Order: sequence, then C-alpha cells, then structure tokens
Amino acid sequence: HDAATVRAEAALALGRAGGRDHASLLLELVGDEDRSVRQMALLALGLTGSSGASPVLQSCVTDRGCEDAERACAALALGLQGDDRAVPALVAVLHQTRVSREVMAAVLCALGLIRTDDAAIELIRVVEREDVGGELRAVAVVALGRQQLASEVTRLIGLLEDREVHVRRSAA
Repeated sequence: HDAATVRAEAALALGRAGGRDHASLLLELVGDEDRSVRQMALLALGLTGSSGASPVLQSCVTDRGCEDAERACAALALGLQGDDRAVPALVAVLHQTRVSREVMAAVLCALGLIRTDDAAIELIRVVEREDVGGELRAVAVVALGRQQLASEVTRLIGLLEDREVHVRRSAA
C-alpha cells in the first residue's frame, strides 16, 4: 500500500495474529522506507514468536547504525519472544558506550521478559551500578520484579531504602 500508516498498522495486525507464517512478510517490512513501518514490523516480529526472526532482531538491537527507536523496538521484540538465546545480544548493548536511555530502557524491559538466570544477573548488575541514573535503575528493578524470583525478594525489599526515589518507587 502507498500509505505508510496503513503498512505500519498492517504489520502490527500481522504480529497480533501471531502466526509464524507472517514472519517472512514482516521481515520484508523491516526494510521499508518509512521508519514507523520498520518499527511496527520489528515489534510485530516479536509478537509472532518466530525464532527465525531472532537474528534480524539481534542484529538491529546491537547495530549502532540503526535508529534508536528501531533498536528499542527490536529489543522489546526479543523480550516478547522470550528466547534466552537473545540474552547475549541484549547484554552486549548494556556494555556499549553512549547508548540512549530509550534503547537502554527497552533492553532492560526485554531482559525482564526473558526469565532466565543470565537475564536476572544482568538486571541485578544494572540495579547495583552507581554510574547508572536512578530512572534506568528503576526500569531494571521493575524488570527484575517481572522475573518473579523468590531469591530476589530480599534485594527488592532492600531497595525500598535506596537513595534514588525512582528506585524506591519501583521496588515498592
């Protein structure tokens, strides 16, 4: 279709339909000329659950040449897929320098959706880092809470006394 809005909405509808069969169509839309179409196609790939889309999503999230919004959408899509094989790519982004808050927050949310020990360990590392701002630490706290690990209840309770108000609120 000529209208980008229609293509973007169609991409999201395909993702919501959840069929792995739609992944090939969505992969084509990841290369669309319009950024909103690309973003919706990336998110939709996560909704399909297609493991075949994971390499494209991982490539996008780690590629500094991709726009921040696209990297964030790719990260969230990886989280929606819940595939623990995406954790190394997401962690790689955490170790990149000069990553936007948008991308960093999306990566943290994605790690919260992937319920593995490796993802939880990385979230804990972010929560404990003094050089990370309170807002991103708060996102990591929420993501860690989504992991629903009984072993982390004491840590989360301890964060109620954190120096950063955002962290305290997220731990509550």
